[in-house]
Amino acid sequence: MTTMAPLAMPANFKNSTCDIASITVAGNKVPLEAGKTDYSMDLNIMESEMSPAIEVIPYDLSTDITVNNISGDSGTATVTAVSHDGKATVQYNIALNITTLKPASLKSVTVDGTPLEGFDPNTLEYRINGKTTVPVIAFEKALETTQTTVIAATELPGTTVVKTKAADGSELTYKFQFTKTVEVPVSSVARSLDFNGYKVLQLASEPAAFPNFQQVNANRPNGPENQDYTYGTTGQMMLIKKTYGYFGFKTNLPAGVKIEKGEVTFTLLAEDRADNSLSGAQKYGNLHLDVYENTDIAWTEQPTGEYRDGIIKPAYTSSVINNEVDIPAQMAKQTYEQTITYQVDPAGLQGKSVIGLAAEIREPSTSYNSFITIPLNNTEKLPKLKLTYYKDYVEPEKLAFVTFDGKAYGSFDPDTLEYKIPSADGQTASPVIAATAGASSTKVTVKQASGFPGKATVTTEAADGKILTYTFLFMKTVEVTPVAAAASFTTGQREHLGVAQGTDVGTYLYDKKLADGSAGRINQPGRIFLANGSFDDKAHLLFRPEIPLDAVVDSAELDLSVSALGSIRHIDVYENTDTSWKGNATGTTEEAGPSFDSSKVLNSDIEIKADQNYYRYTYQLDPSLGFEGRNEISFTAFTRERGSWSNYAVLELREGLQPTLRINYYKEDSTAEEGQVTAVTVGGKRLEEFNPAQYEYVIKTDAGATEAPEIQYALADNTTATYTPATELPGTATIVTSGGLTYRFKLAKTIAVAPTKIAQKRFDEQEAGMPFQTGNNGDFESYTGMNYGFVPGTMLNLSRGSAYDGQTSYSFFYYDTALASDCVVSEASLTAYLRAVNGKDTATPLHIDILENTDTGWVSNPTAYAVAGSFPAVSADRINVSDNDLPHATELSAKTYQLKPEKISGRASFGIAVRTREYCSSISDQKYTMIGVKSAQLPVLELTYYKD
Repeated sequence: MTTMAPLAMPANFKNSTCDIASITVAGNKVPLEAGKTDYSMDLNIMESEMSPAIEVIPYDLSTDITVNNISGDSGTATVTAVSHDGKATVQYNIALNITTLKPASLKSVTVDGTPLEGFDPNTLEYRINGKTTVPVIAFEKALETTQTTVIAATELPGTTVVKTKAADGSELTYKFQFTKTVEVPVSSVARSLDFNGYKVLQLASEPAAFPNFQQVNANRPNGPENQDYTYGTTGQMMLIKKTYGYFGFKTNLPAGVKIEKGEVTFTLLAEDRADNSLSGAQKYGNLHLDVYENTDIAWTEQPTGEYRDGIIKPAYTSSVINNEVDIPAQMAKQTYEQTITYQVDPAGLQGKSVIGLAAEIREPSTSYNSFITIPLNNTEKLPKLKLTYYKDYVEPEKLAFVTFDGKAYGSFDPDTLEYKIPSADGQTASPVIAATAGASSTKVTVKQASGFPGKATVTTEAADGKILTYTFLFMKTVEVTPVAAAASFTTGQREHLGVAQGTDVGTYLYDKKLADGSAGRINQPGRIFLANGSFDDKAHLLFRPEIPLDAVVDSAELDLSVSALGSIRHIDVYENTDTSWKGNATGTTEEAGPSFDSSKVLNSDIEIKADQNYYRYTYQLDPSLGFEGRNEISFTAFTRERGSWSNYAVLELREGLQPTLRINYYKEDSTAEEGQVTAVTVGGKRLEEFNPAQYEYVIKTDAGATEAPEIQYALADNTTATYTPATELPGTATIVTSGGLTYRFKLAKTIAVAPTKIAQKRFDEQEAGMPFQTGNNGDFESYTGMNYGFVPGTMLNLSRGSAYDGQTSYSFFYYDTALASDCVVSEASLTAYLRAVNGKDTATPLHIDILENTDTGWVSNPTAYAVAGSFPAVSADRINVSDNDLPHATELSAKTYQLKPEKISGRASFGIAVRTREYCSSISDQKYTMIGVKSAQLPVLELTYYKD
């Protein structure tokens, strides 16, 4: 846009001038300078504006001005000025970076009067460091009509919140979090060594320094056993080879804060000595110190007493949590002192009153010439931990923080309502929960877990009536190793591949020979060799996890220690279905070994790299498999690749490397009272819909099952029960409790029925009715006789139309259901192979109606209708549950339609009719459907039924 205004002409004004007096972009003046034509600007504009308004004022009002604006959030706008005589031209290039403001946006923010660095109206959360008093937040709104509410922080750390609400109802919440930094001195130390000859490793509780920290007298490597050499001096911690220094820091942080940054500072003396006489001059190179988080809660919470390697040694995480820093080592008899700060991952520090760190020298030195010394007798040089933390604002109805047994739960998030918490080593009870809400006026109600594993809930009710419920599921972790193992293969000779029940699988001997028994013998205790391919080896493992019946399994995984020789391998894991093997794991296995379901791999696809070393691989198992209430679970593992004697995988069974089945489970709060059943499994799978106060259930069994599945149950305290299993399928199992309650489980049978008779009615009455098959289990592939694009092996349903007196073609199917009169159908569906042809309008789908035959004569005696023009009658009421679209297609595809079970219950035979519903004015409209009647594509009726 060009704006002109009368201006005084400059003294040097010439007729060919094209000078610009000013350029304004979205109300902001471009700082024009003589001779400069390229500029850049950061701008805020409302989201309702298409592009920033650009105003240009030339000195000479006759100057021709052309503006090329930008579209979007960035780009370069150009302003071109041409003098009125065309002899002078100048172009200004203005690079624009646009921030779009919403109606509820803040336009700018200051902290204690200084503009907030990095402020973006569309960024809602900020972390502000370095303040010693609570800052004052001021701001400018994008629109004056926007309402604002400020909730100011009252302390450090704290959060100032600015809530905005625009006239259009949109809202935004800005959070300005002010951090606080504290320096925490080391409160306790300990050290461990992985070689013999150490003396007592002392540590004191909360000393100012550790002047009496004793060094280790270590037997000289490769030297006489009775010759000791002392490294370092009293008051120093030396890290040699695989030596760890452990440091405890008492943080005393306020509850509910979050750590933004953690730094640990060490003063280090790095040395390289060529030999133990300290006289050599060889330099081994730079050293590295890695810092880990201690996971041994007992040590970090109670760092007092003596700690000796092999007795008590704090555990630590396997991942390095610091930045990698080189520490240059010095020549013999020299030391290099350096103070180094390591960044510590804040995630491992959250919610802890005591933080433990482990320091390790990484170099795999074969001697003890390369080492690091950490001074402990100098207060100024002791390790220090610096923490920067903040406290977030929490809405009144939400919890601000939660504690377990008085310790802050570091993984708590006010916006997350459900938690599944794995158990710690040795945990035997659910912790006691305490919680604080975001406002003191909010009512907090805690329901503690009744046991372990257990479920606790915390409910909040704010002053405005808002209610939230937080759920904490304390899970129990069960880890078991196999109680028995077996192996099988399909070629060669086999010798006693079974393992007796209760036998220590660590001594398991897998003895395998080639077919001639002369070569290729593999005989190594504690190993199972898996080659697959020409050998088809399998390893079978039996576990007894003892998961309670009323447990809910959250996750399950299987750890295997495997090595691969020759090439990369893959290990597939299946659940065994051979219950006889699982229940009788004694003696030797059958030649084929336990059977398993080869249609379902239970693990994710994991590559076993080719390496003679054993690596631990974890396989995720499906928790819905039904681990609850099962005394025995077994798996089969084998390699997928074709193998040979030089190309196989080895599964370890020795102590420390045995397979481990790990299951995490919890228990829901039971509403059962004395005399009631608390949980039920059917065929090893939990009955999710079970309710202690509901006494009758219809349970669908697997398709094709012929035997009633076993029902297991758990009872409330002081309750006994009598169980009567179902003797057939379908059938009813009952549980009668000592409280006088009877639970009935109607086990429904699922069958798939193919039609034994078919017929089709033509809409063209001038042509004789089409014949239908009459023999039982007839082959319908030869069904022919239609024109209009008919395909052999299918039945054609033409659309209804007035050109043919409103006639409609039907396909009729007859099923022998064999249902007794007392059978009740609970589920019914029809799966048919269909194709829809919709003529010119291929985008519009057709519709299939499924109707019940009401002509009982046709159902009972379909051969009587082999007469031209005589066809079964149909009901006006469709029996498919939902209206199903059938899109235009060029090939047959399977479609499943749900049917109304009440139409089929108690009928030994049943007939249905299928038609196309769309109106067709003439045959040229080509609106019809085809139904497959080849033996592999017959419409199949699937029924689930029980006896009432």
